[in-house]
Amino acid sequence: MTLKDKDYVIGARLTSGKQDVIMATREGMSIRFSEENVRDMGLTASGVRGITLGSSDRVISLIALEKKNGKLLTVTNLGYGKRSELSEYRPIHRGGKGIITYKLSDKVGKLAAVVEVQNQDTVLFITQKGKVKRQRAKGISIMGRATQGEAMVNISKTDEIVRAIQKPEDKFQDKQV
Repeated sequence: MTLKDKDYVIGARLTSGKQDVIMATREGMSIRFSEENVRDMGLTASGVRGITLGSSDRVISLIALEKKNGKLLTVTNLGYGKRSELSEYRPIHRGGKGIITYKLSDKVGKLAAVVEVQNQDTVLFITQKGKVKRQRAKGISIMGRATQGEAMVNISKTDEIVRAIQKPEDKFQDKQV
């Protein structure tokens, strides 16, 4: 793949060819579009635009939607988050500015991660200092996409969340990490 200056790959997913894709940005915007709107290209092509970014914005998450009853979990670098219904993210044409997916402020910080979850999933939150916090998805409130969310993960003032990983239902106990 040919990348332009200051561009880099943030993710790659195997898909069926008929899935919807959601891209989310650090400034709280997201776009949902059908992967059928992305044309096939050669190995050295630079690709097509998924979302139009503001001058200081960057893409932080790429999701190929898989679950019929999934929710979109959004989390900020300061530990705030929420789950939202996927139906609030209507498909639009790729390349646009997208829609508001999180109402950001100095209190909640910037968007750090967006993942698709189901109630039985566990979410791992990874901080800049290497700490891992674990929480069941069903314990995170469901709110509208353009809201601030709620305090979800307690982190120190000198740390921040840099990643969230969805872990399907498993057999480990609910213990603090």
